[in-house]
Amino acid sequence: MIKRLIDSIYASKLKLAFEVITITYEVDSSGVREYLLDQQLEGKAKVIVNREDVGKAESRNQGIRAAQGKYVYILDDDTEINGEAVEGIFSFMEANPRCGIASPKLLNTDKTVQASARRFPTIHGKILRNAPPALCSIDDIYGNYDISFKVDYLIGASQFVRREMFDKCGYMDPDSGRGVEDIEICMMAWEHGYEVWYVNNLSIFHHQSFAIKNEFFSRKTIIHFMSLIYFFKKYRYFFARNKIYQKLRLELDSKGMIIGWKGRNL
Repeated sequence: MIKRLIDSIYASKLKLAFEVITITYEVDSSGVREYLLDQQLEGKAKVIVNREDVGKAESRNQGIRAAQGKYVYILDDDTEINGEAVEGIFSFMEANPRCGIASPKLLNTDKTVQASARRFPTIHGKILRNAPPALCSIDDIYGNYDISFKVDYLIGASQFVRREMFDKCGYMDPDSGRGVEDIEICMMAWEHGYEVWYVNNLSIFHHQSFAIKNEFFSRKTIIHFMSLIYFFKKYRYFFARNKIYQKLRLELDSKGMIIGWKGRNL
């Protein structure tokens, strides 16, 4: 997967200066570590090798700390980018200094649109999301992905982040486990006065968005569920996302869309 991503970065012929930072670990039977080290020898990527898998949150923290640019584009290894999307999202951030995190539209391999922008989760919604189709919940899905809009959070496959944000917000909680770091980073953005945006007129591919779907009792979903319990206990809400809106002082319109922070406009 990551070969396709790195190939797409260099095929994009970006006009922006950039560096590629990858995170891997020593115990790896897939050949990814060796491939990345070869890329490092060729000058195409900087590789951080951990002794063991430290989890998504801490891996991303390591990459962010190593990054030198004004922006950090956090990407899962199953994405595939293009120059128009990256340069477009850069221009969007430059034109919108209040925006801390943004992402283009994510497409499945068949070019259908993913629900990559979501409302803050609830425990019942997250459980039912991985349930069989007859039980599956769409509690956190927005109704229209054909427009650009401010969102609660963006899934972690694609998050273009203003680097200065981490100086104000700090980094992701390394104890958060797996699958909640994307929620937390967006929550941190809103808490510290930064917007989070879904940008509809740009797009990249995310080829494995349904990797955990339909694996209701798999090891991955169990780990994800435990991470969610940690997250909900940490932020002291389980069933009513209104509590987190109140904590972040966010004001919503009649459709549940963010329109501003209480006491000031966006």
